[in-house]
Amino acid sequence: MSAYKNAIDLTMETIGSRAKSYRNLVVAVVLTGICSIVWTVAAWTISPLSGLILLFPLCSLYFLMDSRILSRWRSRLLADWVKGNIEFRYFQDAVNANPVLPKETLQGMLDTLPAVSDQGISLATREAIAGFATFIHTCRTDVMALRTVGYALAGGSLIIAVILRTWHPLLGIITLVLIPLGQQCVKTWRRGKSREVIANAQEKADFNNEKYLEIVSQLHQDPIPNSELIDIMGARTEEAK
Repeated sequence: MSAYKNAIDLTMETIGSRAKSYRNLVVAVVLTGICSIVWTVAAWTISPLSGLILLFPLCSLYFLMDSRILSRWRSRLLADWVKGNIEFRYFQDAVNANPVLPKETLQGMLDTLPAVSDQGISLATREAIAGFATFIHTCRTDVMALRTVGYALAGGSLIIAVILRTWHPLLGIITLVLIPLGQQCVKTWRRGKSREVIANAQEKADFNNEKYLEIVSQLHQDPIPNSELIDIMGARTEEAK
């Protein structure tokens, strides 16, 4: 029971952290807007309104931080599930029965967990499922991180160009072409690490390939191409066909 209590406490703390992060975003957006407008009125020029461009990286940063908070929550739950300390079916019943937790936020969090409805999943199979789920969600976080960097570079270049009244700072936008390359390099590294975890689990005697494929196929797999999904799922995917 202590494992379930810890999981519920963790969920409540995570929802609290996400709410705090959202409040910080609202404050940052309001302050950015007010400062830009006041500066525009005081200076009697529209240049300070370029500060509103900062809203794009600010919002992107919020989504990135929210994704990281959610990832820490999910990773700890997956670790307990892999060890057999908790069952997601009973955990979801327990947190859904808590009237304090906001239902929509909670359901959105639960939807990121593997959809399992029974206890007949071996530890090796759980390990492979957790490895695949972690890869999917980590790739999404990486996309958000690189998008945030891109917004910051583009926004910063535009603001400096407006303030200095010169186009030279816009050359900084050229560095955005490196972002897709960086994203692919990070994804390749992640795929290799996750593939190793999944392959090790698949070699264990209690691994159930049918159950593994059934569960991972239900995960929301964007933005991973099908060819990469087949590779990360493991060699036994072909054997199951």
